Amino acid sequence: MATGTITPVVPTDDGHYFTIAELKAFDSAASDYPDADIVKARDWAEQRFEKAAHCAWVERTFTATAVGDGTPLLELPHMDIRSVSAASIDGTPIDVAALKVFPYGMVKRGAYWPADGIVAITYAYGKADLPEPVKVAVMMLAGHRLLPQNLRGNATSESTDVGFIRIAHATPGGKTGLLEVDAVAADYGHTVVRVG
Repeated sequence: MATGTITPVVPTDDGHYFTIAELKAFDSAASDYPDADIVKARDWAEQRFEKAAHCAWVERTFTATAVGDGTPLLELPHMDIRSVSAASIDGTPIDVAALKVFPYGMVKRGAYWPADGIVAITYAYGKADLPEPVKVAVMMLAGHRLLPQNLRGNATSESTDVGFIRIAHATPGGKTGLLEVDAVAADYGHTVVRVG
């Protein structure tokens, strides 16, 4: 599997799922927090949601490092690839114009990726359109990050007779613990199946 780093997002309203003003209008409790806290919660919520959905809805840049296997196709760790801006093999740059990029996370090279060669590829990825349910789900997640003691958002059952509440919680593999957010991530995101 490829490894790499996500390029940090500049903390402005550009390239995000919602603006600070939109979150304050969506969740009145957010108005009690400084903008810097909202930016941190928004960044966290976007990262968490993208991990749960296995995709992004705004453009992100990533540099992946992988080992070539002697075949023409190289699998990248993201889908919805928009473009490749740089690539190298064992530190030597190669012409990205000669690469064929498939949006489902593959890059094809006519000359093959050399076996055991260290390949680094910098690319942009992310879906082109932001559906309203995704935007709302990320705002819900950001609001939960700002005020995490809100139990109703992740209550799976409750009983007034006995006085108990069963709570969903974040789990490995992408579940955030907020039922609506998890449902939107599953409905609009990608299902990732890795073979090999």
